[in-house]
Amino acid sequence: MATADLLMRQGYHATGLNQVVRESGAPKGSLYFHFPQGKEEIASEALRMAEEWNCGHISGILSNADTAADAVAEVAMSFARMQEENNFNKGCALLAVSQEVGDEEKLLRKALDNGFTAWRKLYVERFVADGFPEAAAEVWADLTLSSIEGAQALARAQRSKRPLENIASLLHTMITDARKMYDLQ
Repeated sequence: MATADLLMRQGYHATGLNQVVRESGAPKGSLYFHFPQGKEEIASEALRMAEEWNCGHISGILSNADTAADAVAEVAMSFARMQEENNFNKGCALLAVSQEVGDEEKLLRKALDNGFTAWRKLYVERFVADGFPEAAAEVWADLTLSSIEGAQALARAQRSKRPLENIASLLHTMITDARKMYDLQ
């Protein structure tokens, strides 16, 4: 988890193996034993762990809310609270790494695709459970995921939870209006 924490704080390129060893307390030799492909493989595993944690976090919120609008707004607000608790020093590990990697880093690309796809699937399922047609649920899931991730980046840059609060409110209103459009009262 030390690597995931470093990725959340400083991204992929600024995270060195010596720092991973220092923060994790693991012997350097064990890193190469368990991760023979080095830094990229370690970071890919850290992204998988971040994906797993976020899936659990998001899924719990989505399943406990009355409507998709309430659920999505609460997901955004939960990230606003996390940002504030961490003094805006940690962002989304997947978002940070996605802005840094190129095509040659195939393990990272796969981990990123898996992570974002898993989160998107949770949103699609929640919208479908709320009565949205499948095609519409997919569009709303894309909008939700993109909006919340973008708002997290802004919140961190501005050191303010305002972007996440704004997106929570706006998405809630838009999804509520969409329910009316799809006649889902």
